[in-house]
Amino acid sequence: MIGSLIAAIAAAMPAVSVTMFDTDQARAERAALFGADFALLGQTVAPSGIDGDFDCVFQASGQGAGLATALAIAGFEADIIDVSWYGDATVNLSLGQAFHSRRLRLISSQVGAIAPRARGRFDHRRRMAVVQRLLGDMRLDSLLGTRVTFEDLPRKMGSLLTGRGGLCPVVVYPG
Repeated sequence: MIGSLIAAIAAAMPAVSVTMFDTDQARAERAALFGADFALLGQTVAPSGIDGDFDCVFQASGQGAGLATALAIAGFEADIIDVSWYGDATVNLSLGQAFHSRRLRLISSQVGAIAPRARGRFDHRRRMAVVQRLLGDMRLDSLLGTRVTFEDLPRKMGSLLTGRGGLCPVVVYPG
C-alpha cells in the first residue's frame, strides 16, 4: 500500500517517470491508473526502457529480496529509500558488487518524523493541507480494502495480516 501511494504521488510530479515493481501482475492496472509503468519483480528492463539505471528507488516490500532488487536497479549515485519495516527479522544484504562502485546511498525512512531539513517547511498545517488535497483524488480509493468494524478487529486480524483484506483495510469505529 505504501509503495503504491508513493508511486501515485511521484507519478504526479512533472518530468518524473515512475515504474512500480511487484510480484503480483494484477497490480499493473493500479500502476497504470496512477500513471506509472509496471514491471514484475525480477524483470531487469522496465517498460520505460531503463535497465537498472533508476535515479531514485523507494523500497516498500518489507522483504530483503526487495531491498536487494532496489540496490540492483539503482543507477550511478542513486538514492535507495527504504520505507519498509522488518520488525525483528534479519536482512542479509550483499553490499559488495556494485554498491560502492556506483556510489549508492541507502536511506532509511520512518513515517513518525519529518526529516530535519524539511521540518521548517512542512509543519502540521501544511501536511494536513496536502493530505486533504490527496483525499480528493478518487484514484487513491483503489488502495482501500475490506471494511471491518473495530469490534471485529481481534477476530479478523489474522486474515487482514495475510493480505486477504486488500491493500489497506478500512477500520470503521463506533459512533
